[in-house]
Amino acid sequence: MKNVGEIIIKTTNILRIKQKKFVYILKIDLPNEIRIPGKKYIFEELLNKLIKNAEQAYPNSNSENKVILITSNIESSKKLSISITGGGIGLSFLEKALVKQKGFLFREKNSNSNMFQINEILEKEFKAKLEIISKKNKGATFRIIFPLN
Repeated sequence: MKNVGEIIIKTTNILRIKQKKFVYILKIDLPNEIRIPGKKYIFEELLNKLIKNAEQAYPNSNSENKVILITSNIESSKKLSISITGGGIGLSFLEKALVKQKGFLFREKNSNSNMFQINEILEKEFKAKLEIISKKNKGATFRIIFPLN
C-alpha cells in the first residue's frame, strides 16, 4: 500500500472540505517508507469511518471548539500506531466493553454500527488491533495498532 502518512493526510483533507464545523489536527511522525499490507481503499474507508465516529460523538451544539486529533507514530520499530481522538461524549466502561460486539448500538445516529465490522476488517485484512481509550463525557481515542514486518 502507498505511504500511510500520505493516505491519512489525503483522507483528512477531503473531510476538511466536507465538514467545516471541525478542526482537524494532524501529528504524523512516520518515515516515507512505512507501508502496511492490505488494500488502500479499505484502509481509507476505515480511517474515514473512525474519524466520522469522532465527529458524531460531539454533542449537537454550535461550539467552535470541535477538534479531532489524528496522530501516528512508530512504536518500538515493530508497530505502527494511528490514534483518532475527539472531545465528544465519550464512552462509559460498559459501552467500551460492548462497542465492538456485533449489533450493539448506543447512539441513535448509527455511528458505531460499523465498529464491529471495522474491528473485524482490521483484524482480518491488516492483522491490526483496535484499542479504545475513553471516559464518559471526556471524549474518546480510537487507536489502531498495525504490526510492521
